[in-house]
Amino acid sequence: MLVSKLSDQELSLRVGGIWTIAIALAHLAFWDQRVMYVLNKTREEAKLVNSNIDVRVYDIPLPLWTAIPTLDASRLVIETAQALDK
Repeated sequence: MLVSKLSDQELSLRVGGIWTIAIALAHLAFWDQRVMYVLNKTREEAKLVNSNIDVRVYDIPLPLWTAIPTLDASRLVIETAQALDK
């Protein structure tokens, strides 16, 4: 998997504004975790459960995503994607 091969330095590369590759990966993990939440709740309640999140929520967790060490962000996105695939 490409993400697991990226170095700390590569994960720290800026992709726009304060966003780095690592922050973008943490962002992806957040949205994948939202999907898992919706799927799990839907299964538990035996009906479609929607978790409406305004897209403007991107900026709220940004300081948290920034604080995640780059290699941990890459691990988080991989683990989340694998869990979602299951």
